[in-house]
Amino acid sequence: MPSTIKAIWDKDDGERGTQLDRVRLCCALSLPWLEPPVGQTESQKLPQNYQSLGSRGIVGIAGQTLTSLFPPQLPWVHLVPKPEIYSAANADPDIIGAMEQKLLAYSIQLQASFDAAGISDSDSNPVGFRTAKRQALTQVFCTGDVLEQMDDDLRLTVYRRSSYVTKRSPDTKVIYHVIKVKKDPLALADEELAKSGLDKEKLAAEPVYDRLHDLYTIVEWNPQTKKWVTRQEMNDKEINQSEEKISRFFSTYFELPPGEHMGRGLVELNLGDLRSYNALREKILDFAAMCSKMTPVYDYGWQGKPKDLAKPSGEPITGRVSGGMVQDVAFLKVDKVGDFNVVQKAAEGIRSDLGAAMLIGSETVRHSERTTAFEVQAVTVKEIDNVLGGFYAPVADGMQLPMCRKAIDILQSQNKMPNFKSMQVDVRILTGIAALARAAKVSGLLTLADVAAKLGPEVTAKLDKGVLLDVIARYANIYEPGLIKSDEKMDQERQQAIQAQAQVAANEQGD
Repeated sequence: MPSTIKAIWDKDDGERGTQLDRVRLCCALSLPWLEPPVGQTESQKLPQNYQSLGSRGIVGIAGQTLTSLFPPQLPWVHLVPKPEIYSAANADPDIIGAMEQKLLAYSIQLQASFDAAGISDSDSNPVGFRTAKRQALTQVFCTGDVLEQMDDDLRLTVYRRSSYVTKRSPDTKVIYHVIKVKKDPLALADEELAKSGLDKEKLAAEPVYDRLHDLYTIVEWNPQTKKWVTRQEMNDKEINQSEEKISRFFSTYFELPPGEHMGRGLVELNLGDLRSYNALREKILDFAAMCSKMTPVYDYGWQGKPKDLAKPSGEPITGRVSGGMVQDVAFLKVDKVGDFNVVQKAAEGIRSDLGAAMLIGSETVRHSERTTAFEVQAVTVKEIDNVLGGFYAPVADGMQLPMCRKAIDILQSQNKMPNFKSMQVDVRILTGIAALARAAKVSGLLTLADVAAKLGPEVTAKLDKGVLLDVIARYANIYEPGLIKSDEKMDQERQQAIQAQAQVAANEQGD
């Protein structure tokens, strides 16, 4: 095992060269700046494409997924009691209801803390929560993998694919991350700077860019202590070490082949079509350029001069004319229209496949004044399910749940949220395919009830309204103890009503 973090980085980074080259190819065909070629500087040109379908597709699907996972002004995370609280033999609905109300307030606080993270009056270029998440989702779709880090103020840092290496066990659990970034040593704490062996006064005299040094970070799981150990090195010296039970680093992949450590992206999934479409677009542009070229050709016996063809419009020139047609001058033609149609049809077919794969230009929703929100939502469910498949599972496991648990841990350490250990609390993500599917089921049940009501009392009588209400509440993820009356309570109320009526009748007879 290498003795320094830098040595670990050099070894792991050297082993993933081929995969990183493929990642750069995927970026070159979509978002070239996301992972530029090795040694690329800001003054050099990025790889140029002959199409923008890849970039529009990645940006569009990242935006749709961001809205689906973290909808603004809507709850996407909920703190709830653990299942054993509900199933306990001595469960008191009133106590559970009060507990849920408390957790609802903390859920709102947690989501508000995310929304406020990274936004500060002292920052010249603040990166808010959704901005960081958009960067993360764009990278995971394009490169297949992303690593995020949460600071103590819940601010998220998104690392470029080439700046970190992840190693996983066969069951896909993270063993460690190694990160390499450029950092200003003067931004370190005084104790860390002293451990690095760098001269503070000498650094202060240098321009910022010249004094940047490589900072190596390793975050590894210790199976004995059940904690995440973080170590950092600069100038070949360890400057920091810490342990945490909940990691502040979150790793998400799009597709993870068995035996591999880092994910493959949506662009790589469609790389064949994207490369073909890019090549065909280049040929189409070449053909269009040839067709647009105006090349006059004159006969050897022409009486005029070549410069006559450059005269302004309306000025006469000398030449042989027969039947009103110029005989000695013509323009070079491209007689390959049939071949061009083959290229054009092939490009259109590939473009259609890529558009469907990246949800570009969807025409699935029915266009009318009565198009309902559910229709739009149902199309979203179908499209995202077809395109992303099981992507919401690794997002919830690698991004949403760990991020929420770490945020709760940080807020508790800052005394901004109580310790939930004694309360037996779970974190529940409300977004994703499961949430959209539940909404579709609720809408379907409401449609069924509406149809039954229109068909008359005989059909409505076949529906058990109590069961219908219970099912809708379950699919809508609503559990409010005491809100829906139990069968026993309904029987008690009926008995009380009968007794009240009997008492009224007895009083009337007595009068």
